[in-house]
Formats: sequence, C-alpha cells, structure tokens
Amino acid sequence: MAQLTDVFESDASSARKLGPDALLEELLTAIADFLEWPELVRMARVCHAWRHAILNCAALWTRLDLYDIGNRALVLLPELLPLSGNHPFDLRVRIINETTRNNVHELCLLLQPQLHRLRALTLRSRRRSNLAPLFELLLRPAPILLHLDVALDSRDHDTSRPYDVTFASVPNLRSVNWGSLNLPEFQSRLFDVTSLRIYVTPFITVRVFSLFSRATTLCLDGFRMTSGVQTLPPEHPLESLELRVHPDGKYDFSLQDLLQLDLGRIMSLHLRCYTTAVLISACQDPEWQLNSLTIEYDEEIQASLTRRNSHSVCRMTGLTSSNATQSARRLMNETAWLSGLASLTLSAARPYLLLPRGRLPALREFSLLCGTPSHWTTQARSLLESDTLNVRGTLDAPHLRVIRLLARTDNNNTVVPPGSLARFISQHVRVSGDRVPLLKISVFLRFSDDAVGMAALRATVDTIEDWLD
Repeated sequence: MAQLTDVFESDASSARKLGPDALLEELLTAIADFLEWPELVRMARVCHAWRHAILNCAALWTRLDLYDIGNRALVLLPELLPLSGNHPFDLRVRIINETTRNNVHELCLLLQPQLHRLRALTLRSRRRSNLAPLFELLLRPAPILLHLDVALDSRDHDTSRPYDVTFASVPNLRSVNWGSLNLPEFQSRLFDVTSLRIYVTPFITVRVFSLFSRATTLCLDGFRMTSGVQTLPPEHPLESLELRVHPDGKYDFSLQDLLQLDLGRIMSLHLRCYTTAVLISACQDPEWQLNSLTIEYDEEIQASLTRRNSHSVCRMTGLTSSNATQSARRLMNETAWLSGLASLTLSAARPYLLLPRGRLPALREFSLLCGTPSHWTTQARSLLESDTLNVRGTLDAPHLRVIRLLARTDNNNTVVPPGSLARFISQHVRVSGDRVPLLKISVFLRFSDDAVGMAALRATVDTIEDWLD
C-alpha cells in the first residue's frame, strides 16, 4: 500500500510541475491519436488551445487516408503534408466512386516534394489506368518507402502487359501487395521483400521460394498445383503462407499434397476459397486437429486446425462446393473429427439446424448466427423466430462456457424471442450442471418484449451480457 501511495504522490508531483495546460495538451494528443485527419481538423476548430495542441503534434499527421481524390482533397493536401514535419508518413488512397474523375496525376505531383519522407503507400482502385501516374512517381527516389500496396479491387487476374517498373528507386522496400497485376518482367528488387502478395503464374509457381528467398510472409493468389510447385528449401525463413484460388474456379487438392512440399513446418498456413474437400482431407489426417468450425449462410465453411506435436496452424476460409450441404452434414456426423473442437458456429437462418453427433469434450464456445443478410437470396426465417424449433440432435458439450448470438444483418432490426432461445437451450444443449454459465448477445440484436420468455431464459443461463461483435 505504501508503494502504491508513493506512485500516486509521484504522479501528482509530476502533474503539478507540468501544469494544467501541459496535461491538457498531452491528454488531447493521446485521444487524437485514434482519429483520422478529417476528425483532427474538426477537433482543431474547437478553441485556440485545442488548435495549438493538434496542429503542433507532428506525429498525429503521419497517417493520411484519402477517398475519391476530388478538388477538396487536392486543395487540402498541400496544407496537410507539412503538418507531419520531418516525420515519415503513410498515405492510403481508396478510390471508391470510379464514375467520377480521380486526380491521381495531380496527387502524384503534390507528393513529389515529400517523396523522401514517404514510408507506406496504398492505392486501391478498380481501374488499372489509375496506377500509371503512381509508377511514374516511383521512378524518383523514395529512400524510406517500406510498404507498397497497388492491388486492384478485383478478383480477376489482370492479363494486361505488366508495367515497366524496376523498383531501383525504392531500395528499402520490404512489403508489397501486387494483387492481381502481372509482375514486371524484371523484378529483382522484389527478391528482397519480406512480405509479398502476388498472382502466381506457372512460371512463378515452380520457382516461388527461390525467387523470394527472404520472404517471411507470402500470399499467392490463383495458386494451383497442376503445373508443379517448388518444395520449400530447408533454410527458407517463410513463417506465413496464404494460398487462394479464384472462387469461380473450384479446385481440389489435399493438405497432404502441401505437406509433401515441406510446408508443414510453416507456423501459419491460410487456404482461401478452395472446396470443402480440402477440409475433409485434413480432418481425415490424424496429424491435424480441428479446433474451430463455422458453417455460415449458404453452407460456406471456415475452419482452423493445428498440427499435433507442433505449433503449426492452418486456417481455411470461404470453403464451398457443389455438395456443400452434404459436406456440412458429414462434418456434423464425424464424431472423431470433432473431439478437439473448442469453438463451433452455426447459422440459425436455415430450414433446420443440424447439431453435431456425439460428445464434444473440448467445446467451450457455441455461437448462433442470427438474422438474414440482404444479399442472401433464400428468405428463410430464423429457427428462433419459428413456431416450432426444427433442430436435429443435441449439443452434448459438458464443458461449454458460453453461448453467443451473432448478428449477420445489415441493420439492427433482428429480434430474438427469448422464449424460443430458452427452449432451444433447455431442449438441445447438454452441459455439466443445470445451466449454461454465460449467454452473450450482440448489441446489434435485441430481445422481443416477452417477460415470460425472459424469465425462462434466465432460468437456463447464469449470466446474460451484451457484447460488440
């Protein structure tokens, strides 16, 4: 207690030495550090003291986000850039409205005098033509540029002639997101990067680890094994690998195929948009343990697995197939695959809810997706809104700690009848003891006005909490 008192007295003494103005300035800048530049501008208009604190803190102006480069942004940018002083700064440009004229060329002219301070540059657009002025800019020296993101906001591979970029003027470039663009024919500077996202052609696939021998993080779009893949060299520093195929180009391979390339020693492996057959093959392999499973709307599946006796983690997202319903049913029925499952998420907006078969001794969290998103074509009511609960099976999870209700809607109008939820828990959830320890409901959901139903719900769980999902 005496030590704690000394700390408080020391802080109070320091505060008196600083004075109220210094404390106010320090507090303001600490809060302002969470804001973007338009909010900083508004904050600086409150009073003279705030204006002085905000405009004289160069570190606050080192992150600039621009949307749709119109005349207002071009007028403000010459005033915004000097506010960061001599500090390195990051610039992110997201062109959202492609129908309007976006002054990328004028933007690059304004950046020329500040290029020596540019640390990170992101330009996201759907138009390839918007990138041309940017690459012309990068012919000038950018000695501290570390991160470059020029990925087109498109899933399709851009087959146009690659830009003639050598990256000779950016000697310290370490992180590149090239997206779906074709790589330049001469990209030796990219060989030194440690983080890279590119669209892989057969030429790159067969020599990917030799080309990028220093990469610790690789994201390979359009990845297929049909043309052959290079085995990971023993000395390669790769720690994280993400593989993604075009969602419309369904492609199967097994996790064992990747392990034969010595990719099993990678700390983090992420497979995106492949078929559910990839997950099925992993579940059949005794080396891998399924830890979490989500069956979303339209039977889209997400999962995470760990490799036994190692620290390797494999994430799978966006898994679909022509027989998605059959794959989901198989996952729920294979008891051995689910024995180590710690987290399970299922959709409540479907004709029926199929619960896992058998006991789940490791399950700690169970989540229900409530509501129907506007883009979903099937207009089905949530099982919690139906008169009868169409649930098949019982969730036998003796060590279950929490049930979560998640929102999957575009508004806050989804209503959950507490009586139906109480009935679901009491009839279809089996835990050690009489009640589920904790129920968490998203702040984007709300209970209907049903006092009897709420009383029944409180009898099935120990605690009910709101949470921000």
